[in-house]
This record gives sequence, structure tokens and C-alpha cells, in this order.
Amino acid sequence: MTTVVHNNYLLTSNYSIKQPNNSFLAIINPRYMKRSHITKLKKPHIFLVAVLALAAYLIFAYNYFYFRLHSIKLDWPNNRHTYRFNEKASSNKTYVALGDSLTFGFGTDNYQDSYTYQVAQYLSQNGQGILLKDFSFPGYKSLDILQTVDAVIAYKPDIVTVFVGVNDTHKLVQSGDFTKNYNQILSRLSSETKARIYVINLPYLGAKSILLTPYNHYFDSKTRERNNTLRQLADKYRASYIDLYTPTVNRFKKDGPWYSKDLYHPSAQGYKIWAEIIENDIH
Repeated sequence: MTTVVHNNYLLTSNYSIKQPNNSFLAIINPRYMKRSHITKLKKPHIFLVAVLALAAYLIFAYNYFYFRLHSIKLDWPNNRHTYRFNEKASSNKTYVALGDSLTFGFGTDNYQDSYTYQVAQYLSQNGQGILLKDFSFPGYKSLDILQTVDAVIAYKPDIVTVFVGVNDTHKLVQSGDFTKNYNQILSRLSSETKARIYVINLPYLGAKSILLTPYNHYFDSKTRERNNTLRQLADKYRASYIDLYTPTVNRFKKDGPWYSKDLYHPSAQGYKIWAEIIENDIH
């Protein structure tokens, strides 16, 4: 019997016609092999490409936020850490501010625009003498604040604001460690000073143009989780709880003049918004 190939069909000597298997056609016609394999692998390839694309986007979105944050060089505010208001007043109080770059005034080059300075100025109204001692520093986490407590106690403060936790979240400090550190901070301040203690909760930070999906939702969720912890700790130690998150979250999710040029730290306008909220709750 003679076999002839014609137009991808097999012709035998008795003129019967049959479709050859794919292996045979792959040998005699490489173009058929390519079409066949593409058809068979199309769906798995689409799934794999989608997974790789998603992974690439998540890596990009995460690193883009920190790249933008660190590539914008902000001027350091002229924070002298110690300020006096109404020095000749007959009555004087010491206000100690604990925190990170947000308390330090990062985002504005003039410390007088920071919320701490504005709050101290507010407290000095009606001739009240105020000594402001700012123990903050950019990058501080809850553990760093805990390590400053001895120095704070030595100042015998009348008023203490504690505003820390943003760096704990971004530097992936475990929730248990954060709670433990903050608990010790409040425990020592409440038992070893006579100060009125104010726990300032964590605001939403990160304009939508730099904090991309899904990390905007992730950090928002972590912020709300930490704020629940802060409220419980404030209640435990009978400290006042100041809510920055709720009245500012919708505004700070957007780009706007309340942000400095890195679109993360507040501008002078942003700090003024915070100061007015704090002033309503502090006395």
C-alpha cells in the first residue's frame, strides 16, 4: 500500500482518506505544531501571565510609595526641642510632647507651624506660663518612646501628649509588640507622674497619587486596628483619647494643600488642622 500526504491528509493506495494524528503532522508540518501547541497552552498561559502581572504590580505599588517618600527631600524644621511661653507668668506648666516626625514638625521648615508649638501657644493663653519640651524625633517607634520615659518623668510634666505608631505600622512592628510598648509607656507615665495624659490616635496619611491600591486599604485597615488598641489603652489608664483619624480621613485620602511636597507629611495647613482638633480636647 502506498501512502501520500496531500493538504495534511493521508491518501492510501486504496484511496481511503483519514486524518493523521498530531504527532505525524508535527513532523511533516512545523506550522501545524505551533498552532496546535498554542491552542492547547493558551488558557494556562493566560492564567500564568495574569498572576505574574499582579505580582509585578503589587511589588511596583509597594516600592513606588517608599521610593517617592524617600526621594523627596524635606527640610528639617528648626526644632530646638525646648520653648517657653509667658516666662514671667506667676503660674507655669510643663507640656511634654512624645512622638515621631509628625510631632517633630516634618513637612514644614518652621517649627512654629508644628501642631505641638500651636498647642503650647494655645495653652499659654490668658497669661499661663508654658514650658514646651519636645521629645520627638523622625523615625521613632513605640519602643523609642518607651526608652525616653525616664527623661520625661524627670521633667515632672503637667501635660503629656503621646502620638506614635505610624512608623510601627510601616516598619511592620507586630501588633503584640506595639501594644506591649504602648502599655508600658502609659503605665509608667500614669504611675510616676501627675500629668494629664493625652493619647492622640493615628491619622490616615498618604495621598492617593502615591499610596496605590491595595496598600491604601491595607494601611487604612492597620491604622484603624491600632486606633482600637489605643482607645482601649487610654481607657485602661484613664488617659484622654484624641481622635485625629475620624475628622480628617476623607480629606487626607486626597491630594491637597494639607500635604507637604512628599504627599505624606502634613504641610503647615495640615498641622493647623490637627492643632485645632487637639486644642478642642486638651486643657
